[in-house]
Amino acid sequence: MRNVSRAIAGTSIFTLMAMCMVSLGTFFGENQPRSAQKPRSIDYFGGWMGKITVSQDDELLHEIPAGWRGKGEGKTRLLYLDYTAVHGHAYEPRDQQNAPSCVGQAAAAAVDILAATEINLLGHRERAPPGRVAASIIYGLSRQEIGGLGPMAGGGSHCLWACQALQQYGAVIHRNYGLIGYNLSQPSPSQCIRFGAKGVPSSLEDIAKLHPVYEYIKIASYEELRDAVYAGSPVIIGSNVGFGNKTGRKRDNEGFLNPPRRRWHPSVWAHAMVVVGVCDKDRKGALILNSWGAHWISGPKRFGTEPEGSFWADAKIIERMVSQGDSFAIRRFKGWPNYRLW
Repeated sequence: MRNVSRAIAGTSIFTLMAMCMVSLGTFFGENQPRSAQKPRSIDYFGGWMGKITVSQDDELLHEIPAGWRGKGEGKTRLLYLDYTAVHGHAYEPRDQQNAPSCVGQAAAAAVDILAATEINLLGHRERAPPGRVAASIIYGLSRQEIGGLGPMAGGGSHCLWACQALQQYGAVIHRNYGLIGYNLSQPSPSQCIRFGAKGVPSSLEDIAKLHPVYEYIKIASYEELRDAVYAGSPVIIGSNVGFGNKTGRKRDNEGFLNPPRRRWHPSVWAHAMVVVGVCDKDRKGALILNSWGAHWISGPKRFGTEPEGSFWADAKIIERMVSQGDSFAIRRFKGWPNYRLW
């Protein structure tokens, strides 16, 4: 203690002030990795960590299938209806609450929709998954097993990392895995935060590997997104395009929500969502499903059947979102075989 007092006594007031500023910066997150910091001017930080470069030698990334190109032009595809057909009820929106897990939520919802679409639309011989996909697993895998962020890296992830987690590991559904000591029967923000900081336990990794998504495909334009969704592949979008306040939003008479026009600065969200429908007729656009529950938005629906918590966005807005480089279509999910005994 005496040595510490001598050291402090021999330190200039300016050095001490600098030390205090560094300490406060660490406490408030200023020394987190740049991609994990919350930008100062954003309206909402959902957990998207920003743009990420896709390596040109990424052997796991698939090209856009030639059969997709132009197939969605002038057409409509509503993937959420496949979920309703398979499960017998409408898709219920997710709610990430206080966890910065939007990437995991969007990816999990995409797998929910993909599994149903591949059964109902594409005719895969599988049975409906016995539960919804756990976002906490994808979120944790994306941050730690794929991204290697470490426990002190703040919150959030990249859509690319989530897709790689689904391909290299896979998806786990909500249920009580009592035999291995984990209860995932209900969505849990605290579980998202815990797995996001420490990674996913190896026993749950083994379960995830039973149900991988074999392909993820980079989407860079509205037309590519339109064709992917028309072919049955939901698209996970990460961007900083904002749509105003987090609560009290209202769709217009056609079911669309557009970024508010502000004189001083545009609305900015650091957020990931999933596209589950497209309509390339009349007012062209895509249907975005959010992860804030059912009541953050209200108002008319374009077709009247859209899931709660969703909204349509104009094609030019979709173009802005996917141009930021972290949007991916997923396909070829290994689900649950439909065993027949006769």
